[in-house]
Amino acid sequence: MLDTSKSSHPSSNVAIIILNWNGFNDTIKCLQSVLNIDYDNFSIIVVDNHSTDNSVNNIISWLKMQYIPQQNKWNNLFVYNEFHIPSQTNSIDLKEKSIIVIKNDKNYGYAGGNNVALRYAVNMGFDYMLILNNDTVVDKEILKKFIAIEKYTKNFGFLGPRIEPYDEDKQVHYGGRLNIWLGRASRNRFSKISKEIEFLPVDHLSGCALFTKKEVIQKLQGFDEEYFLTFEDTDICYRAIKKNYRNYVVVNTWVKHKEFGSTPSTTAIYYSVRNRFLFMRKNGRWFHWFSFLPIYLLGTTKQIFLLLFKGNFTDAKAAFYGLRDAFLNRRGERKK
Repeated sequence: MLDTSKSSHPSSNVAIIILNWNGFNDTIKCLQSVLNIDYDNFSIIVVDNHSTDNSVNNIISWLKMQYIPQQNKWNNLFVYNEFHIPSQTNSIDLKEKSIIVIKNDKNYGYAGGNNVALRYAVNMGFDYMLILNNDTVVDKEILKKFIAIEKYTKNFGFLGPRIEPYDEDKQVHYGGRLNIWLGRASRNRFSKISKEIEFLPVDHLSGCALFTKKEVIQKLQGFDEEYFLTFEDTDICYRAIKKNYRNYVVVNTWVKHKEFGSTPSTTAIYYSVRNRFLFMRKNGRWFHWFSFLPIYLLGTTKQIFLLLFKGNFTDAKAAFYGLRDAFLNRRGERKK
């Protein structure tokens, strides 16, 4: 078993980053879980991506009224606008547990929203960062188990847990393999792994729970914001591999994840179709396109016709526009 009794860096401080967009109920459930993590030295950064449902006030009210008064160890709450975030490393004491709420002036998507928090965490001097979707709940031992990995491998880029769905009908999964010839990221299913294995290398990890360290974020300069939403997690894991890091899933820790908790299906379909092509533009070699392009066109066309056959015209339209914008090389947030 992984020895979590002593970390190779016993005083390592961790920033846990939670991105919110119009989902304060999920975010509060996530915070309830995170605040119970069994680890002495971590702070929480909640980034709101310009929500329109009064998320910030609801989250702050819950923290002030429900949680902080009952927990003496959580007595530092800071609220910043994205353009007024302090850059001095001594603006917070990393030895004290703090909750920082950052209000973005627009919706920057998954990539841009998390980058705001990652830049802040790096500037403040946090050693590690755990990036969580707001529709997750976590194992209370998750930080101890992640940090223990450094005793076994010093060159990790990203770590992820096994992902347990809220919906019991769905399968548990844990990272996966990337087929660059097809531009396809596949998921490993938990049933295929020996219970004796505690961590193993993978190509990519789910962006719903990514653990990394400061030097990796500095070298990779965070997420690529041209994706806006979806495939940015695959991209950053692949870029880490190209920088000679390795990515691992830590099988004996977990998060529960709703998947696309606050993202409409049409939005997810559009960005999934468009960004798979964008990923290949950025990472594929010329010879990969001989296999990727026909498979991509055939698969997307089949997807559109199946959606039409089922009468799901809105999602079919989203897939079509994703395909169109892929060839038009449109990037970033989808233009209305």
